[in-house]
Amino acid sequence: MRIRLAALLFVALSVVSGCAMNKTYYTADRRTVFTVTENPVDPTGYVSIFRVKIHALIGIPYGHQGKPMFFTSLAACENARKNMTFAPAGLAAAWETPEVPLSTPCEPVHYQKEDLPPRETYTNPGAPTR
Repeated sequence: MRIRLAALLFVALSVVSGCAMNKTYYTADRRTVFTVTENPVDPTGYVSIFRVKIHALIGIPYGHQGKPMFFTSLAACENARKNMTFAPAGLAAAWETPEVPLSTPCEPVHYQKEDLPPRETYTNPGAPTR
């Protein structure tokens, strides 16, 4: 009975996490945003979910976290699935090597691209000047 309940819970969580895909993806420099749409006229991109190992603060691994990533071409998505490594954070970085995590097959999605204006830097008007 416990095994069936655990299997049912795992399947339910997998379905929920699979459906909870991000709709907005940013480039590393935060200058371009890609928004997933339902419009078949928009260009086709690809999304894959990487199952990255997560660690407790003391470095003990305790599960995996899905990290969806967006790619504009199928070749880039497949290349990332084979070669992209994720380094562990915190104390685990001392003994664990970066890994190529398991990932879902590249799923085609439609997207819109928007280039963002440069971010303005905030200056504190009350701060003393040097």
